[in-house]
Amino acid sequence: MDEALEWSEKAVASDKLNADYHYLHATILQEMGEDQEAVASLNRAVFLNPNHVAAHFALGNLLLRMGNRKQSDRHLKIALTILGDYGDDDAVPSTEGMNARRLTEIILSMTRKERLA
Repeated sequence: MDEALEWSEKAVASDKLNADYHYLHATILQEMGEDQEAVASLNRAVFLNPNHVAAHFALGNLLLRMGNRKQSDRHLKIALTILGDYGDDDAVPSTEGMNARRLTEIILSMTRKERLA
């Protein structure tokens, strides 16, 4: 993971305006347990690309896990809004081929479970 983190830092440094690089960096940070740093990197990703569905989804998940339901809901709702512009079978970028319908189902399932909790 240390090597992956180093390469992701190099990628971000080479193009600070690339939201995908910040998203990748955040994913690695999250895997390493560096949640606060991952949140910061995901925030940069959504700032640079407000339509980055995967970053909003990841940020919503991470914030929920950290106990910040209000901000989590905000990012999950944004993700759902953006997904509304996709066709059901359209692949969502940065999700390893997951289609919009499946990601929408996951988000709706998460938000329903949280309301019941």
